[in-house]
Amino acid sequence: MKTSFTILPLSHLLLLGLLLGFSPHVMADEDSDKRYDRFFMEAMMHREKGESDAAFEMFRHCTEIDSTKAEAYFFLSQYYEELKDKEQALRLLERAAKLEPSNPTFIETLAASYINNRRYPDAIAAIEKVLEQDKEREDLLSILIQLYEQENQLEKAVSTASRLEEVEGKSERLTYIKSDLYTRMGNQQAAINETKALADQYPSDVNYRCLYADMLYRNGQAQEGERILEEIHREAPDNIRAMIALKAIYKQKGDTLKLDSITRDLLTLPQASEELKCVVMNEEIRKNEEAGGDSTAVLNLFRLATRQKQEGTDLLLLYASYMEMKEMPKDSIQPLLQQVLGISPDNIPARLRLMLYAWNQNDMNKVVTLCKDGNLYNPEFVGFYYYQGVASYRMDKYDQALDILQKGKDFINAETGNDEAANFYEIMAELLYKKGLKSQAYAAYDSCLQWKPDDAGSLNNYAYYLCLDNIELDKAEKMSRKSIELDAKNANNLDTYAWILFTQGRHSEARIYIEQALQNDSTNSVILLEHAGDIYACCGDIAKAMEYWQKAAAQQTAKENKTLFRKIKRKKYLKQ
Repeated sequence: MKTSFTILPLSHLLLLGLLLGFSPHVMADEDSDKRYDRFFMEAMMHREKGESDAAFEMFRHCTEIDSTKAEAYFFLSQYYEELKDKEQALRLLERAAKLEPSNPTFIETLAASYINNRRYPDAIAAIEKVLEQDKEREDLLSILIQLYEQENQLEKAVSTASRLEEVEGKSERLTYIKSDLYTRMGNQQAAINETKALADQYPSDVNYRCLYADMLYRNGQAQEGERILEEIHREAPDNIRAMIALKAIYKQKGDTLKLDSITRDLLTLPQASEELKCVVMNEEIRKNEEAGGDSTAVLNLFRLATRQKQEGTDLLLLYASYMEMKEMPKDSIQPLLQQVLGISPDNIPARLRLMLYAWNQNDMNKVVTLCKDGNLYNPEFVGFYYYQGVASYRMDKYDQALDILQKGKDFINAETGNDEAANFYEIMAELLYKKGLKSQAYAAYDSCLQWKPDDAGSLNNYAYYLCLDNIELDKAEKMSRKSIELDAKNANNLDTYAWILFTQGRHSEARIYIEQALQNDSTNSVILLEHAGDIYACCGDIAKAMEYWQKAAAQQTAKENKTLFRKIKRKKYLKQ
């Protein structure tokens, strides 16, 4: 529904009446019931068609025709709810419920509105009214328990739980609810009796005995509760519930020997879920770190827990993460990650970590292999295309790099990180330029800067290539200047800006920036030194130009850079 609409004037309603085939005169002659029904049916038709404005006006007119009929108020309240006018919506619902107090739909909707407005006592009264008509509404009884709890009327919450128990029958859930309520009320014996009754009724269900023992422990009979739990553990050593309860008891008592024993039992129990084992191991890690962080005990537990065949990967990943945190050797972590991929070859975190290890070891072939498989199992994950492309690029396999990147760019979307997308297009632009596909390279740079307009490296490289091609120099100058604003001490950026100014014939300005580039250059760059010589030569300082040209020549041969040696020989600037 629209958030606002136009209230139709009465003249429009009269016109609508004519279009529907009846006149104001006929309407006036009809009794109010027929008029009400006619407008109400019309309102419902508009409502079904999604014509909210017309439906709203029709329902409103219905209330004017007959203010004693509830339906129009009920539907009008929904429109006011959409308009965020909660007070008016609630008033209309109250009117509808008052007019038809036996209509459960009206009363339940009113109760829900009371709950949304935090008017819990009113909600309780409304729900109790519905339950007078239908005592077996399990959903409403469950809500009522929570409302009584919210209002701290714990006795009524217990009574309502008993009413629900009569409908559903005795269950662990309701027994626990009632026992917990009794405990909060300070009635410890009643809490115990509730769980005991359930355990006695179903003596073969070990879990009910565990619940009884736990309630004993919580309500002042800790020794008896522990005794029953240990008895259950002896009789059913694979009962996880008893083991978890005993673990909590041993931890509270500080019984390290029994605690360690039950922890090992849980970690090696085939029936224990992987999620539970991860919870146990996280707890052991925290405890170990608080005690000084000696990893030996934790690693032993991980080995114990993963000794049996693993169906899932979470525990193995936690094991690998812990070893990384403890800066264990990478070759001891990699087998775990390989094991993860053996179970779940589409596991992105494990593959990325293996790829990172290979990358740090400069094993680009392994990076490519991992990424190729990653693309098979996760074809929409952009990262594997990117790293495969960069790894191929580093191995001078430019065609392969460009091919995989062009495949991967189709999966870049709004969910791709800005940095990741920008880097993707940046490396594509570099490859395209190397292949002489300059217009495509520039288009890739444009895409890169759409994702990350403040990428100083791309701004610099894009500007430099435009300058080399002697095109769009004004655009190049603006991009280069922005790269300096973003990274003012970067010698490459300063050199690019100086060279663009030089190409534009602004030699004096170029000299200022080439000097800054030289001051920030720690690599003794040949290109930068030659640029400096060219700029000084065009500024009329041949002596300074010769100094920089000779420094550049000291790192090259005449065969490598014929133009540079000709400049030195002729003592003048020469274009490439």
